Amino acid sequence: MPGRPDRARIQWSVVAAILLTVTCWMQTRHWSGAAVAQEANKTSERRPLVLDRAPARNIADPNPVFRAIVIDAEHGEVFMANDKESAGTSILVYPTQFPPTNRIMEPRRRIAGPKTDLGMVCGLALSVEHGEMYSVSGETGTLNVYPLDARGNVGPGRQLRGVIPRASAGVFLDVKNDELFITTEHVNRISVYPRTFQQDQEPLRYIQGPTTGLADPHGIYVDSETNEIFVSNHGNWRKTETGEGEVRGPDSLTRTSLGYNIPGRALPLAPSTGKFLPPSITVHSRTASGNAALLRMIQGPHTLLNLPDGLYRDPVSGPRS
Repeated sequence: MPGRPDRARIQWSVVAAILLTVTCWMQTRHWSGAAVAQEANKTSERRPLVLDRAPARNIADPNPVFRAIVIDAEHGEVFMANDKESAGTSILVYPTQFPPTNRIMEPRRRIAGPKTDLGMVCGLALSVEHGEMYSVSGETGTLNVYPLDARGNVGPGRQLRGVIPRASAGVFLDVKNDELFITTEHVNRISVYPRTFQQDQEPLRYIQGPTTGLADPHGIYVDSETNEIFVSNHGNWRKTETGEGEVRGPDSLTRTSLGYNIPGRALPLAPSTGKFLPPSITVHSRTASGNAALLRMIQGPHTLLNLPDGLYRDPVSGPRS
C-alpha cells in the first residue's frame, strides 16, 4: 500500500540492528578482556611468582672429568685435575702404576673444598725440588701454589689473583730458569712469572701481538735446552694489542670491563678482526717479549690436530733444531 514501508525492508533493518548490537557487545567484551589480561600481565611482572622449594630429585654425573695431568716420576705419583662441579672440583693424586682391579680405584689423596679456591683447574705443574704444585684456574684467572703432599680442604700457600687474565689455560715450570709460563686464551698471550712470585706481582715479560701466531693458546711446554716454547692453539684468532688483558685498574687495556670488579679502559668499537684458523703448535723463543714473531709453526691437514690441549716433548727422542 502507498505510504507504508516494505515489510522485507523492515525485517532486514531489525536483523541488522540486532547484529550491530551483538558485534558491539562482543568487541566491548574482547577489549575489556584484553585490558584485563594486559593488566594481569603487568601485575605478574610486578609480582613474580617465586617458589622456594627443593627439587624432587637431582640428576648429576658423579664421575670426574680429568682436565690437566702431570707426573711426579721421582715419587711415582700422577696428579689429575677434575674440573667437574657435580663431581666436586678437585686435584686427585694416584700412583703411576695402576694395579689391575675390577673396582673403581680411589686416589691416594684428594685436594678439594672451599679453602682450596681451586675453581676450574685448567693446568698443573710440579716442582719436586721445592715441594710445590702449581694450579691455574681459567674461571678466575688464579694461580695457586700448594705443598706437593697437600691433601683435603687446604688453602694455597701462595697465590696470584687478579693480575693474570681470566681464561688462562696452561701452566709450565721451567725448572732450569725457575720461571712459570702461563697461556691465556682470549687475549692470545703467554705470561712469564718467577717461580718465587709474590702476591699481585706483575709478569717478568709476556708474548702477545698479531705477529706471534698465537690463536687461542692452551697447552704449553718449555724446552730449556733449546730455549724454545711450544704452544698448542685451538685456532680462534683476533687481532690483540700488546699489553691487552693486563689488570692494572683504570689504565688497563681491555675490550670490555675486566670482570674483576675493576673498571678498565675499554677500546672503542671497531670492525671485527676475528677469524677461525686451523689448529696449530707454535714455537717461540724462550726469552721473547712483546709482539715477537714466532720461530716456526706446525699446522695443516696432515697434522691431524683437532683442538689440541696438553703437549709434551720427549727429551730423548724429540728432534732438535
